[in-house]
Amino acid sequence: MDYFVEYKWFVMVAVEVLFWVFAIAFGLIRYLFGRERLGLVFLALLVINYSLLVPLAILDYLQSRDIELFQVATVVFIIYVLIYGKSHFKHFDAAMKRKVSQWKGETPPRSAGVPK
Repeated sequence: MDYFVEYKWFVMVAVEVLFWVFAIAFGLIRYLFGRERLGLVFLALLVINYSLLVPLAILDYLQSRDIELFQVATVVFIIYVLIYGKSHFKHFDAAMKRKVSQWKGETPPRSAGVPK
């Protein structure tokens, strides 16, 4: 466990990179290949991916016994995801739907699920 705490910032960056990998995979699988249920697996991976930061921040605090920038950044990040994550992901989903429709030569949907 010391390894993860020592490389906590690398882990945070890796979590963000994995977020984009899973999000793009979700969109491609859902819209390009039409596999809705398999797309939901990647959506679940997104949630699990971000939830890995919480135990790491707790472990970091338990080892340092001091509030550090990493813990604050993790809390701010999780609050952001809880407050704005759903609406921002809806925008991303709609953009993926439009982009894949263009790639397939279909007429892109106008609203495509973009929240108002």
